[in-house]
Amino acid sequence: VVVLPRNPKYHAHEDRSHSELQQGTPAALSQSGAPTRMWGWAITHWVHNENRRQRPMRLRRKTSNGENTTEVKLTSPYAEAYGVEPDRKHLVPFGTACYFRDDTVTRGQKFANRSKVGAIIGYGQDGTYKVVDPEKVRLSGKISVVHTRDVRVIFGDYPMKKLGFKADFRVQGYSDEETGTVCEVCS
Repeated sequence: VVVLPRNPKYHAHEDRSHSELQQGTPAALSQSGAPTRMWGWAITHWVHNENRRQRPMRLRRKTSNGENTTEVKLTSPYAEAYGVEPDRKHLVPFGTACYFRDDTVTRGQKFANRSKVGAIIGYGQDGTYKVVDPEKVRLSGKISVVHTRDVRVIFGDYPMKKLGFKADFRVQGYSDEETGTVCEVCS
């Protein structure tokens, strides 16, 4: 059997899943207001959520008499792989605001505020959230990720959008007041 590359007849499922990934990642970045350089985090977050989402799946099974049957069942890829329905309570959109515990507060400051507003950008293997401090990203340009379970989610709020990140200003050079960069194409 010869399978031709880039032929939807033979690669329909793969083409569909790749196009969903190519459309879902920029949508997550746009919705959250995150800079484009966070695309790797957006992809892993999107795939994690997508693997736990229920959808109609065509399942091929062998019956007891050896015949192949096909049935359509509402399930998730995670349930098919592990045989257990996943817990979906922790799923949130990419870049959703949260309060997380700030461990940089030193001892002796008894009534100091130990929570900061962050943005959830992923999930850890041990049930933790991956949280980024958008203020640090804006000030230093570095993305430092905190793994924590101590998170209070603020649904419908995207702190990176409030800080005014311009999605492609470092890649394509859009006008930015802080760095003074201007794109020749845009101006």
